[in-house]
Amino acid sequence: TLASLAGGPGSEYSGPEPDALPRILLAAANGDRGGGDELALGQPEPSVFCSSSQAAYVGCYWGVKDGHLYPLREGMLFFKPPLFLPIDDISGMSISSDPRRRAVEMEVEMDDGTKYEFSQIVKEELEPLQRYAGFIAKRRQTLEKAAAKKAKKAAGGAAVSSSSSS
Repeated sequence: TLASLAGGPGSEYSGPEPDALPRILLAAANGDRGGGDELALGQPEPSVFCSSSQAAYVGCYWGVKDGHLYPLREGMLFFKPPLFLPIDDISGMSISSDPRRRAVEMEVEMDDGTKYEFSQIVKEELEPLQRYAGFIAKRRQTLEKAAAKKAKKAAGGAAVSSSSSS
């Protein structure tokens, strides 16, 4: 059970499965054994994503697999089976809602062109997911500005060094 993997009741990793799961997976990915060390990948944060029911996840399907999707600061974690989409590799996100259905569909496109489709998300999660898409877009703008600044600095440094060596 998750409780045994997490160190049993009362450990920092115990709780209802959908709530405890990201803490366990993130800790395992970082080699944390519950010693109180900070995890390199963060915990779910309400300022980054909070569902309409105040949870850190939404229930959905990835293909025919049902599970939970955790929109995190570092990316998107789907569990059952585990899939992690790093935020720095996400190039776009589209969310659609059909008025005739009570579900939302979401497509996440990665820099390499790979697309992941998540479906059967309850319609009440449309707004929280749109806010998360905005968070991703801002992160992407920040990365692009930093890359442009670095390229400009490198180009400026190359021009200075070539003119000074003449």
